[in-house]
Amino acid sequence: MHKKPTSDELDAVAHFIEAVRELSESPFFIEEYRSLSISTSEGGSEKDMKGHFPDQNILQGMIVPFRRLWQQSEPCYYRKVAKIIKRYAPELRPLIDSFVPSESRSITQHLPWFKRLNLPLWDVINIWLNTKYMHVGKSSRSGK
Repeated sequence: MHKKPTSDELDAVAHFIEAVRELSESPFFIEEYRSLSISTSEGGSEKDMKGHFPDQNILQGMIVPFRRLWQQSEPCYYRKVAKIIKRYAPELRPLIDSFVPSESRSITQHLPWFKRLNLPLWDVINIWLNTKYMHVGKSSRSGK
């Protein structure tokens, strides 16, 4: 007998689909606005790193749906939804595993400027989101 997903699990998947749709429809992912790039030369220093970022309005349009997928406390957190899908559709496990990096597999392992950081990419993105877009002033949490 197959166990059926709970209403919370179904809601999480529905919220995930909604957030992904909103994210995919944001101007950030439209070709003429896609202007995010970071480059460095082999063996170069941080001073040689160059970055080009989209207009702030374009970037801000994708932040809210991205944050809903990224934050562990959100019902549609991407790792949580991946586990739900793998539980009830095990035939999709290889596909999910190819898109969702494991906790132990770093998506930054090939980026030279991250190798010297003592801060995981997870923390870098959270700090960037929280200090630039979500919160202002002193935080109630310390140590980050």
